[in-house]
Amino acid sequence: MINKIAAESSQMKDDALQDKSLPIVAIVDTSEKYSVKVENVPPEQIHDTVDAILGGNFIEGLEKLLSIALNELVRDTSAGEKFKKDFHVVFSNNSLLRVDFMLYKYDFSSEGFVEKIQNGFCYYAQIGVLDLKKVSPQVLLYELTRAIGPENLQAAASELEKLGTLAERLYTVIDQMARAAKADSRRLTGEEDEPEGLGNPRMRIVMKSLEADDQ
Repeated sequence: MINKIAAESSQMKDDALQDKSLPIVAIVDTSEKYSVKVENVPPEQIHDTVDAILGGNFIEGLEKLLSIALNELVRDTSAGEKFKKDFHVVFSNNSLLRVDFMLYKYDFSSEGFVEKIQNGFCYYAQIGVLDLKKVSPQVLLYELTRAIGPENLQAAASELEKLGTLAERLYTVIDQMARAAKADSRRLTGEEDEPEGLGNPRMRIVMKSLEADDQ
């Protein structure tokens, strides 16, 4: 079971990074759990699991979707393995996230195993930040509606607008800090920033070369 989960989780990561409609920038969190004798999955347990890795006011829809998928898998007690893999888009932790998950269950047929452990169950989930420069707006809208519900779209849009303004300010501050750090590094090493335009020695050489060609 462990080897299968490891192989599938690696494939899930590649799929999320290379998806043409909803690609991610990076995976920022993962969650994995193994259990035996799983007969039902209470909503409270699903809520606690989701709440441990996601936050915000728009995750109830995701919990309902996961509850349906989990209970479909658990109710099937036929011998052998059951497998389900899917993903959803949510607005959580001040970001648009892609949540990929995998559910796996193996029901034993041997009487000895059935009496002792009955079945083996595992879930794996990965949280990725969507690459907003590459996502398909139509697909994003569909997946977001599916996960958080149409009644929450306006509230989520308002939060995203606020987040966009905050992100622009944050990026500006980070860029300024990077420039300052670079300037400090040059001063410590005795290097000087090259002047821009015609004050740059390299630019003067280029200009002289062009003048010589004209003559």
